[in-house]
Amino acid sequence: MKLIKMLSTILILLLSLHALCDEKKYTEKEVEEIVERRMKQDKNDREFRKTLSPKDQKIFDQGEMSNFSYYSGGIAGTYLGFGIGHSIQGRYAEKGWIFSLGEGISIITFFNGALTCAFEDQPCTNDALTIGTAGFIAFRVWEIVDLWLTPYLHERRYRELKKMQNNSHISFAPFYNSKLQTAGMGIHILF
Repeated sequence: MKLIKMLSTILILLLSLHALCDEKKYTEKEVEEIVERRMKQDKNDREFRKTLSPKDQKIFDQGEMSNFSYYSGGIAGTYLGFGIGHSIQGRYAEKGWIFSLGEGISIITFFNGALTCAFEDQPCTNDALTIGTAGFIAFRVWEIVDLWLTPYLHERRYRELKKMQNNSHISFAPFYNSKLQTAGMGIHILF
C-alpha cells in the first residue's frame, strides 16, 4: 500500500514538472495574431452564449479542463480524499467542500463511537461506529466517482457546445422562380 501511494505521489510530481517545463516562447507578431484571434473568438463566444441555457452557459464559461488537472486531481482525490482532488481540478467550491465536510464529520462520528465503546465494560452497541463508517465509505465512493466521471461529462458537453457554435449560422439567399416569374428570399438555418 505504501508503494502505491509513493508511486502515485511521484507520478503527480512528474506531471507537475512536465507542465512547468512545457512553456513555449512566442514572437511579438505571434502574440498580436493570438490576441486578434482571441478578441474575435470572444465576440463570437458572447453572441453564442446568449442562445444557451444557464447550465450550458456555465459549462461554456468554464471551458476545457487540462489533462493534468483531470488526472492529478483524480489520483490525489482517489488516494487522499477530503476534497483535495476537487481542489486540484478547480471544483472545490462546486463540490469539493461537500467531501471535506462529509468525510470529516464521518470520521469524528466514528471516533466518538469508538471512544464511547473503549470505556464500556460490556459489548459495544454504539451506532456511531456504524454510522461513521458507512458515512465515510459512502462519501469516498461518491467522491471517487465524481472525480473521474463529472469532468468527463463536462468535457463531452463542452465539445458538443463548441461544435454547435462552429456549425451554427444563418444565411439568406435570393432566388427567382421562372414559372411564377417572382423573386424571393430564402433563409437557411444550420444548427
